[in-house]
Amino acid sequence: MIFMTFYDAKTKAKQILKSKLGEAIALSIIYSILLGLLDLIAGIGGLLFGSILLMGYYTCLIDLGTNKKFAIEKMFSQLNGETFTTRMIISIIKRVYLFLWSLLFFIPGIIKSYSYMLTEFIAMKEPDLTPTECINESRRLMDGHKMNMFVLDLSFIGWHLLCILTFGIGYIFLTPYINQTKIEYINANILQIREE
Repeated sequence: MIFMTFYDAKTKAKQILKSKLGEAIALSIIYSILLGLLDLIAGIGGLLFGSILLMGYYTCLIDLGTNKKFAIEKMFSQLNGETFTTRMIISIIKRVYLFLWSLLFFIPGIIKSYSYMLTEFIAMKEPDLTPTECINESRRLMDGHKMNMFVLDLSFIGWHLLCILTFGIGYIFLTPYINQTKIEYINANILQIREE
């Protein structure tokens, strides 16, 4: 059962970003730079800290969508001592699973990436769950929604082509739009079902 269409999710994301575009762009740039630096400096930094940064990034985008006070420091909210180890284990397990599925062929890796895409959301909402429980819950919730998320990703192909024509500069605007759209769609259609 779909509560929000792709069009509705995109419209809501545009409304949110219309008044908060500067914050969303700054957030996306900082996230991209930090992830790139982690990969350059540590080599496996993205593997170890990718999910931790992603959870902080999602926290900030969710705050933008719910009119909470925007604070860039929230990007680092998952680095606290209580949940840090769990978050790092989630990052490692998720990436190892994706790597192993990708060894079979390219397509199973893509399918599993959609199966695991809610892992960070679940870890944020349910900090007491183990990493494996978060991944399993993501798989359960994404049952029947993987194709929807794939089609949502495909709906941005035209925008990606335009960004390529601008030598990547357009991604400064496109990245927050895509991520905010996904968050709105996921919150309305998938995580909402879990809470009911």
